[in-house]
Amino acid sequence: MDTLFPSVLCLLLGVALPVTIGVILGRRVHQQTAAPAAYRAVARNLGLDVDTRGASVNGYLPSSGRKLYIGEVVVGHGPESTTEHRAVLSLSRPLGLGLAVRKQTGSRWFRRARGHHIDIGEESFDKLFDVTGDDSERVRELLTEDIRQRIQALGTAYPNLLVSDHHVRVLLTKPITEAEALAAFIDTLTQLADALSASRQRVSPPKRLEAQVTLFGDVATERGLTFEPAWPAVSGTINGHDIELVIGRTDDGYRATATGRLRTPRKMGFRLRRQIEPDGYWSTGQDIQVNDAPFDEAFVIKGYAPDTVRRWLNPRAQRHLMALADLGDLVADDHIVRVSGLSLDGASLRDALDRVLDSLSALEDRVEDRVGDTVKATTPEPVS
Repeated sequence: MDTLFPSVLCLLLGVALPVTIGVILGRRVHQQTAAPAAYRAVARNLGLDVDTRGASVNGYLPSSGRKLYIGEVVVGHGPESTTEHRAVLSLSRPLGLGLAVRKQTGSRWFRRARGHHIDIGEESFDKLFDVTGDDSERVRELLTEDIRQRIQALGTAYPNLLVSDHHVRVLLTKPITEAEALAAFIDTLTQLADALSASRQRVSPPKRLEAQVTLFGDVATERGLTFEPAWPAVSGTINGHDIELVIGRTDDGYRATATGRLRTPRKMGFRLRRQIEPDGYWSTGQDIQVNDAPFDEAFVIKGYAPDTVRRWLNPRAQRHLMALADLGDLVADDHIVRVSGLSLDGASLRDALDRVLDSLSALEDRVEDRVGDTVKATTPEPVS
């Protein structure tokens, strides 16, 4: 009996080990195939994009115009880089309160060192979440009972949660592999973002911005736009383009952002960002060159079809985008042209609106395709 037991044990281990490995590998293979299928199904229903590997779904939600990204993100550089699964839904516009809501971690001293800690006044919420912001009174007004409940439910399901002035971000421990579950998750993020935006409309601007309210009101009157004193902000339509000017909170204090939307969004996977390092915005990857040295040195450009992107970035568009970049941090994509970090003076704000509109108009110019000595006027077609 004594000699039989080790043999049986070895036999059981010999069977269990490959079965366990098989189950683990099977789950991994299922995850690798099921997540892309879920991403594609949801993207098809919501009019979003999926990357070529099916590793992410992204784009602007048609119901709100908010930008969504769910998928893999590479953190770090080189051999020490890791891959995370993140979900990020931008807010319709910045809240402008310096808000950050996170799950409680570390010592209270460490949490306070990150910013001005705010007790909301609800024991269960304050015990779970660390809230920081510039204006305690405004933050408490913003985080209504309904919003606190939504944050608490999301934070319970996904502990690595951040609700900020700009977005709702969740770190996923693994991809969501069912289309229905993914759609429900997006609905949860959207409902929280809707609640935050609606609540912000009812909150007064931070006390430090009271002097800017009159200025934004004047700009709105001059341009025939809608004035929203809560931020303050102005919004409306000029020459068929939706336009918005709003104040937000940055690391350098309060700054303004001007955003304009194309009349007809493209589908080129187009992204333009500042070139912030000598070797580009990313150390590797695509950077479309338009054969204009100052422009190529200033920006990193990405897109599905480089030749189509080059035609879209016609010389007039390049000129206006370069001028716009002189005012602040410029980004552009298939849907929007946005410049942020603007000074809060009337001349800069008015100039930014004009330059955003000029850039939009230039991007929608008809483009010349030259073949030999023949010149044919065309409008670049969206790339599917």
